[in-house]
Amino acid sequence: MADSKILKEKLASGDYDARLKAVYLSDKAVADQKERLAVIIDEYVKLFGDNENIELFSAPGRTEVGGNHTDHNHGKVLAASVDLDTVAAAAKRDDSVIVEKSFNFDALEVDISDLNIHTEEFGKSSGLIRGMCAGFVEYGYKIGGFNAASMSRVLSGSGLSSSAAYEVLIGTILNHLYNDGKVSAVDIAKIAQFAQEHCVCPTGEKTLHIKMQRLADEIGESRLNVSKTLRLLQQEGLIETWRSSFKILDKNCLRAQKKEKLP
Repeated sequence: MADSKILKEKLASGDYDARLKAVYLSDKAVADQKERLAVIIDEYVKLFGDNENIELFSAPGRTEVGGNHTDHNHGKVLAASVDLDTVAAAAKRDDSVIVEKSFNFDALEVDISDLNIHTEEFGKSSGLIRGMCAGFVEYGYKIGGFNAASMSRVLSGSGLSSSAAYEVLIGTILNHLYNDGKVSAVDIAKIAQFAQEHCVCPTGEKTLHIKMQRLADEIGESRLNVSKTLRLLQQEGLIETWRSSFKILDKNCLRAQKKEKLP
């Protein structure tokens, strides 16, 4: 950690070159990343003022090398990180507020003294922030406020898990600012899943328009088994079915059935 001047001097002098090359591999990529990190440092200072405790963070995008979509049927996926990542300059605050500003997006301000689910945050980055903090507390880790300026090269909708990269970035910042880097990468991934399931995914009714065979193909099951499962869920009062569509009456109730053995 250092103020902006010292951080930029260390970048320019090559102090971080070995660590950057371990991630980005080529000398050309390292030079590009040094310029990029200098920009994000300047952006932090512009937004929040200088700070002697600024730190730099990165979280990678991800691609699936093998087993794509088989996880929906309890299969195994071989995934790998890529060098398209989300980076941030961040520093602690003295209160319980997280302020995060991504390039080309409005600043977000989340008061993490309240970790309850906020329905108005479903599908939004503020929900991811609150969800990650709730997950850290659930797993017994510390949380606190911080200011962060970020920039992402993980394209939204590209299949490289841009929302997961954002969650991991928030988790990595919390890990190093408040937990001395002791939270494992596996726990950060589990906490990100917790955030998705408990604080981001909408609850209540949801109608899905999909043909039975298409649904079976998507989850890697037979049409007969899908039909049996939907019929059982309907008998349990969890869904309503029609031709080429079905309605989930309450996602929370349906989620509670995950551990039940269905046909």
